[in-house]
Amino acid sequence: MCIRDRYQRRVHGENHFLVSRKMRVQITGACLVMFLVLLHQTLAYETFAIYRWYHPHIHDHFYTISQAENAGRHGYNFEGIGFYTLKRQEAGSVPIHRILRSTGDHFYTTNGIEASSVGGSREGIIGYAYTSQVAGSVPLYRYFCPKCRVGDHFYTIYPHLEKLNGYNLEGIIGSVSYTHLTLPTIYSV
Repeated sequence: MCIRDRYQRRVHGENHFLVSRKMRVQITGACLVMFLVLLHQTLAYETFAIYRWYHPHIHDHFYTISQAENAGRHGYNFEGIGFYTLKRQEAGSVPIHRILRSTGDHFYTTNGIEASSVGGSREGIIGYAYTSQVAGSVPLYRYFCPKCRVGDHFYTIYPHLEKLNGYNLEGIIGSVSYTHLTLPTIYSV
């Protein structure tokens, strides 16, 4: 069943969904609601919560998928869930690389060339981000504080709510989810 080609038509007063160019599914009333609920549950991608930590003495933000990593024992303060990333690479998504720079700054990027050229030790992938905004996703902004001790990079989906004194916007590194589930591109209307 190719849901990517799905669209709704009014034909003789009833709802029809074109599931593929060859197959038509007729759905009416309560069946339409049930179909959409099941479709949502089937297509929703699983995500990781990305936990945000901050070290006030060295001015470094640290993001991780694992609470067991417990940055608190290294002087970091827990600031909550920053955003959610895809658990697996899906169509239209790229890995988010985690790098510990030689300055002590934790750096995250979706650009493979940038990940190789920034210097420091690669610590793996923390999840996947869409390369463009899709239904259920929001932009992930990257800021940089050149005056911070380690040259801190800060990542947020809520730039208007953060206190960003001394931080300069570097751009958007991808689109991530603000909830524990995100809808794939093929579900967007």
